[in-house]
Amino acid sequence: MGIRLKILIPLGILVSLCLLAMPVFFPLTGESGADMVTALGRFHILVLHFPIAFLMIIPVLEIAGSFKVLNHVKQTIPVILIAAILFSAKACVLGYMLAAGEGDSGDLLMSHMWAGIITTILMIAALILRELYFQNRSKPVFSGYLAVLAGSLISLTLGSHDGASLVHGEDYLTDKLPHSLKRIFHPEHDEELLTEHSLVYDHVIRPIFEDNCYVCHSEAKQKADFRMDDFELLLYGGESGMAGIEPGSLEDSEVFYRVTLDPKKKGFMPPDGNDPLSTDEIEMIRWWIENGASTDKTIAELSPAVIPDAVQQLLSTAAAPKSEQTAPMELETFARLSTQAKQTYGIDVILNSQNPADGAYIVARNAQRELPAIAFTELLPLAPHVTSINLWRKQLDAKSPGQLAKFSAVKQLHLNETNIDQAGLSALTGLNNLKLLNLHSTAIGDESIETLGKFKMLNTLLLTDSAISTNGVEQLKEKLPNCEILAFSENVEVTAKTEPDTYDKTE
Repeated sequence: MGIRLKILIPLGILVSLCLLAMPVFFPLTGESGADMVTALGRFHILVLHFPIAFLMIIPVLEIAGSFKVLNHVKQTIPVILIAAILFSAKACVLGYMLAAGEGDSGDLLMSHMWAGIITTILMIAALILRELYFQNRSKPVFSGYLAVLAGSLISLTLGSHDGASLVHGEDYLTDKLPHSLKRIFHPEHDEELLTEHSLVYDHVIRPIFEDNCYVCHSEAKQKADFRMDDFELLLYGGESGMAGIEPGSLEDSEVFYRVTLDPKKKGFMPPDGNDPLSTDEIEMIRWWIENGASTDKTIAELSPAVIPDAVQQLLSTAAAPKSEQTAPMELETFARLSTQAKQTYGIDVILNSQNPADGAYIVARNAQRELPAIAFTELLPLAPHVTSINLWRKQLDAKSPGQLAKFSAVKQLHLNETNIDQAGLSALTGLNNLKLLNLHSTAIGDESIETLGKFKMLNTLLLTDSAISTNGVEQLKEKLPNCEILAFSENVEVTAKTEPDTYDKTE
């Protein structure tokens, strides 16, 4: 055995044993370490690129050296391989220090760590096998060297992917692939549209956490010993000892505290280099926590009286036909359709303000007594922008409620003293943004209790002088606990609220 092998073998074994012992004697607990450990560990990012470059150039030199004219380049391979091993070992140690100092743990981190250690050990084995081959020229030894070298490249690739996933998310390498290839790695699922029956946690809150927080706080990477991908662990919190989420208390919920800190202060989340949560996202989290941070309540059940505007917009967008979702209201179209509605049916369509983005409202005060469904069909291009409809004392044909149901942005609907019936009411249950429904002096009675109970987003329901019974009102209060139900004509205050002009416009 040559002198170089006598030195390489024990040194290689020693380095390998040290790397293998590191996670055994200094386990990653998920708790943050000393600042100096973290400071040194951050040089991991600088060092790790050297072994990658060195290792990837070795196969190129081996192939080039197989040609007689370039045979001399093989002489540089041992030096490059030794440099790759030294930098790889250093990257492993510094990376481990970084994880220990930052308080990182998790399956993805461990996979990345072991890939780095295995890559280093395989490179040591490749160096030893190469030296053995040049001493005895054994083809099986050379084949073993090539196999081990290939194994180190595979391990390096997997470890690099894990490293990129730790920093940028687990879909980092596949996110920008062509759609046809991306489906191989991320099979598509039918996306469920948001409705008032959607669970708040699953459909509103968890997507926010997934987009902004899981990269550091999930099973893959458990920074500060805190996971947010598991609800129980999200509530429990991490190394700080403070609850991640305390249902009903913003002050005791570390997640909310962190995302609302001054971005310049230490501890603000997400950390530097990541976009902070938007105002809408923060308001949605606030709404969820203040109302109990439940996993099993729907949007309609979780205090619908104070649903954030962002959730309302999501509901409106989901409910609207795709052709209506993004088209802004054009003044030329508004002028043409409002003039046509006025001249043909006597219907007034009026802007809520001088800003067209604030939408419009429809009032049929001056309209003909009987309104056909086509009157509303012709106004459908304005449907995404209409926030209030008042049809006081008008007669509607059987198809009119079906057309009104397409006005998905409506928040107030006045059908007082109309001929609306159970069938027409059923057609309107898809109005997800409806906050006020006025059924004063209509024939709506107890047969419509189940249907009225589906309007989960209502804040106010007016049933004065309707056919609803006292018992029916009590049943409705159970079905709509967050809705103010105003009934019985002897209530003077209620009678005042049924005046047709009171709700022409939204606030």
